[in-house]
Amino acid sequence: MALLTPEQAVCERLKEVTAVTDLLGAKIFPEAPTQGTELPYAVYSRTDSETSQTLKPAPTTRVTQYGIDVEIYAKTKVELHAVGVAVAAALQGWKDMAKGVQGCFQKDSSTREDVEEGVENITISFALFQKPVTV
Repeated sequence: MALLTPEQAVCERLKEVTAVTDLLGAKIFPEAPTQGTELPYAVYSRTDSETSQTLKPAPTTRVTQYGIDVEIYAKTKVELHAVGVAVAAALQGWKDMAKGVQGCFQKDSSTREDVEEGVENITISFALFQKPVTV
């Protein structure tokens, strides 16, 4: 048995939401897409973490706040917007006690201008609060 990582929880969530998979299929990757992946696709990664303090001595009662970025790449701004809305809706306010997820909230989003020609990009940042869960 292993601890469920916040990245695994986010990936599972995105892959179980029909609005996301209708647009991306299975093209949801950790860190980077596989070579030759066609647009659109999403890449997720952990950016930081901070464990909250608790008065209870058991470590399983601690909630950790993780920074999670979901980068979306698409051919057009319309496609980018549609995927971004679906991803944000899937994660904003999400709770799943079976996965230890106490809450997930969008922090901000940003676009990049330095992506290759014909590729649109947005990064959506989330704060994910999770207790340790063994799977």
